[in-house]
Amino acid sequence: MENEILNSLLKRPGLDAQVELLEDMIRDSMDEIRALLNYEKEEPLPEGVAPIVKELTLIRFNRRIPKFRWKHNLFR
Repeated sequence: MENEILNSLLKRPGLDAQVELLEDMIRDSMDEIRALLNYEKEEPLPEGVAPIVKELTLIRFNRRIPKFRWKHNLFR
């Protein structure tokens, strides 16, 4: 499921340079969904949650603030 989500996200413009970051965010999103559904850490998630994991990953990606932007905005 992780590879399918990653391949889907990499089709979006500008995300192809962020592969490692996206992989980490996908894993974090999957861990969060597992915790919400009371699944064990290594227990596979149902395929039906793939769109939820993808959306959660996009939210995480869009909310990150690069350090240079944060510093720049701080002094405005």
